Amino acid sequence: MFPQARVLAFDIDAEARSLCAKMARHNGVDARIEIQGAAPAGWEKSFSPDSQVLIFCDCEGAERELFDRDIAQTLRNAHLVIELHNTFDHIMTSFADTHEVRLIVSTDDEFKAQTCESPLLAGECVAVRKGLVAENRHWTMAWVFLRPKGSATAKERITDVALSLRPFLN
Repeated sequence: MFPQARVLAFDIDAEARSLCAKMARHNGVDARIEIQGAAPAGWEKSFSPDSQVLIFCDCEGAERELFDRDIAQTLRNAHLVIELHNTFDHIMTSFADTHEVRLIVSTDDEFKAQTCESPLLAGECVAVRKGLVAENRHWTMAWVFLRPKGSATAKERITDVALSLRPFLN
């Protein structure tokens, strides 16, 4: 979808790095992806402050080590999606000056199957939908979407409000 995109991937697990490389080759994008082990100190300086950056982070509890106020300042123009592991207060504090924050909380597999509005699931019965969206977790997860302050359009702000109210309207 984004032929000019460059991907920088970090993973501490060797098998995950190998699978990532195989998937990149399979999809013909291996020339645009760099796969490394653990994110080194200063990883956030890998991006030009003026470039469009999306960071998707599922670091299994290392949010405190990877993100602080200084790093948030360096990433002030980046969009981020971070899975949280009891670190919501830390992320809120770190990004308070630079980003608008939207909390996203997962739902159980049954609710997700009934309410997911993806066109990929259109026309499928609930049982099939559940099989496709199931995470088989017995707990909910939380993420934050961090958008640089002042970057949202009026339409995006309205969409954010609608999305934040959705769980209470269903």
